[in-house]
Amino acid sequence: MKQVLLKMPEPLYLKLKHITNYTPSNMTSFIIEKITPVIEKKIARMIGRG
Repeated sequence: MKQVLLKMPEPLYLKLKHITNYTPSNMTSFIIEKITPVIEKKIARMIGRG
């Protein structure tokens, strides 16, 4: 895995922290789970497969 610096507004960070405090996910796995489909869809559109 590669490390990425992600800056976000504090209110959004606090919401993310709340979610990960009360679920089995940690911040990294939660973010990866949520952005992977978006990235894949964007790439598919860019190469003409979506």
